Amino acid sequence: MDYVIADQEPIKGPRRRQLVSARSFASRCQGPAAWLSSCARGAGHPRPGPQARSSSRTSAASATCGSTSDSTRFPRFTNGTGTRKERQRPLGIPPAMSTVIDLRRHFGPKDWQIAPRRPEAGPTLLLTWQVEPEPVDAGIPLAIQLVLAEALCSVGFCWFAADAGSGTSIGALTLRRGLSRQRAEIFRAEKGPDVLPAFDSGAHNWSMAAQWIVVSGSAAGENVILALMKTLLEQWELPADWPADVPVIVQAGVDGDAAGCHFRTSETEQELVEALHRSATTHAVGLRTVA
Repeated sequence: MDYVIADQEPIKGPRRRQLVSARSFASRCQGPAAWLSSCARGAGHPRPGPQARSSSRTSAASATCGSTSDSTRFPRFTNGTGTRKERQRPLGIPPAMSTVIDLRRHFGPKDWQIAPRRPEAGPTLLLTWQVEPEPVDAGIPLAIQLVLAEALCSVGFCWFAADAGSGTSIGALTLRRGLSRQRAEIFRAEKGPDVLPAFDSGAHNWSMAAQWIVVSGSAAGENVILALMKTLLEQWELPADWPADVPVIVQAGVDGDAAGCHFRTSETEQELVEALHRSATTHAVGLRTVA
């Protein structure tokens, strides 16, 4: 028997099933007799009414998306295996970030690569942080840099070694490490943003725990601070006694994931902790004490 579908040439055999359109399927649902009669007339398929078309769309949507309300408002997507695929975040919209600084008074100096110190010499406070989602780049995150830099500048002037052009240069040191010689340029900063080059230096990489920041009072002489910086950068350990006008010395920890703050007195430690709280609040960074 020959079949005519939508003004096409007569098609014989099983191939007719490949060309049955959605409209011919709807016509066939009206009954074999009506479908065969329309095909025999060669006038195409009867067009369903508005109610039939609406029912057809509803049925198709239900078969594809599960329900009419879901298909209209919340279309589902699959990953090709029949399981639901979560919607992807639109491009250009960053995920919400959570940043918290942990203050640790009890820690293992060797584990964090922080210079050991006798308890009677003064307290040491370890700063670590947690950022979610985890940053792609290594080193100290920018929000932590800002909080720490501003807090340190509230205590005194910050001295550090960095790359050329990183700020106000105070002088240069020649460092002897074994048989090698290295030139280190020393900078002094009075404001938080001016301390940021200390965290991004290539020659004194914070991520490699190769950075020190000395915080001094206004009466500290340049030659005294430069001599202290030379000892720190050459020997990588705290001197037995450092100048009285230096209340804080900061050291980069293992993999740049910590900052060890060495204090002369407990009062200076409390002063820095209060400054950290103020700066953290300004930059929407959490701050907590870890036992």
